[in-house]
Amino acid sequence: MNKLVHNLYTIQLTESFDRIAVTEIYPQLLQAVLDQQRIQFDGSKVQRVTIAGVQLLISWVNTMEQTDGQMAWSAVSPYLRRQLVSYGLEDRLMLPK
Repeated sequence: MNKLVHNLYTIQLTESFDRIAVTEIYPQLLQAVLDQQRIQFDGSKVQRVTIAGVQLLISWVNTMEQTDGQMAWSAVSPYLRRQLVSYGLEDRLMLPK
């Protein structure tokens, strides 16, 4: 479930962060940019991630750099962390330590 609290919109990544999940999340991200909301991702439930999910995260970082926004995480599952680290993306995607 995604929720808005104090102008901070939390996007809950699904257990399977794949093309279908990206299709559902992308319009929410675009609207958040238009509404100038801060966004954080909650990846605590992710047990599977495909290249589409990884591409969305990289795209989001690029968008944030262009709009002077920030990427934030409220949580990252051990699985998601391992996958992103294996791709060398922990710094680029600003994973919490």
